[in-house]
Amino acid sequence: MIVDIVFYGSIAYLVAMMVWRFFPAGKAKGGRTRESRVTALARRVLGRGWVVFGVVLFLALASCAIKYDLGPFNPWSDQERTELDHFVEAVNYYDEATGLYLDKAKPSPEDWESVSAMLQAALAEGEQVRPELLKRLHPELDKQFSDLFLAGLHAGTYGLHFYTSRSKTDADSVIQRAQDSLVMGRRLLGEWNNWFKTERDQILDEIE
Repeated sequence: MIVDIVFYGSIAYLVAMMVWRFFPAGKAKGGRTRESRVTALARRVLGRGWVVFGVVLFLALASCAIKYDLGPFNPWSDQERTELDHFVEAVNYYDEATGLYLDKAKPSPEDWESVSAMLQAALAEGEQVRPELLKRLHPELDKQFSDLFLAGLHAGTYGLHFYTSRSKTDADSVIQRAQDSLVMGRRLLGEWNNWFKTERDQILDEIE
């Protein structure tokens, strides 16, 4: 937010200064310069010489570099950027799995297999992100991501994989454990959804 204010404010200042420089005050009778109150005010505000122009230009370039992650202002190293890409992919795979599940009134076995594959892909992507990196995005993200998102995917993918591949000879205890895993995964991911939906835009903006 502050970077945006500095960036756009600096650009507005530079544009206003250029416009003012190219449109000098008119000449009154007798050769005297005729200035309106607006022009006089602009001269006092904008006409501070090249020092002010240079400072504002520097602020514009610096805020542009920060805004678009350029050069030394880039807050993420190449390795960190790769990990953040894994985080975004994990969220995207999970969103796709959730969308596929919700779009079907009665998902077919093939649909469940697709959901299971997407959740496993989300888990594989998410496990490549270090908790300390996530904490830089949001002070609670590392704990929420580990305790709810990854734990929910672990439990859910175990139960769902069993559900899509079980046979009639499976013992009741094995079936019950798989069902318990599905319930646990659904509960944890539901808590993740409730937390992440209020923080999602802020977190993803930090990455971009």
